[in-house]
Amino acid sequence: MIKIIIEKKEDKISRLTVTGHALFANRGKDIVCAGVSAITIGGINAISEFGLIDYCEYTVEEGCVDVLIKDCLHTELQVILETLYIQLKTIEESYFDYISIQEV
Repeated sequence: MIKIIIEKKEDKISRLTVTGHALFANRGKDIVCAGVSAITIGGINAISEFGLIDYCEYTVEEGCVDVLIKDCLHTELQVILETLYIQLKTIEESYFDYISIQEV
């Protein structure tokens, strides 16, 4: 199962952690893993493209992405993070047996 933890401070996203594998299908055919990976990496790429990467610390490894937000009050960064969160929630609604999102 893919586990996603969204940490918030004062209603702003302060950390996003994505771990695990969906195991929906065989490697290379797992649409849940592919969707979550595309959204997560696409979000990091958007943060970078908009010149906001200095407001974050992130690591990307096999089966794990961790994004720590240094400036939670940056409006454009929060828009990207909230969009990413909504997209991940959309996948969870359809594939709840394979992805779990927890907000803390």
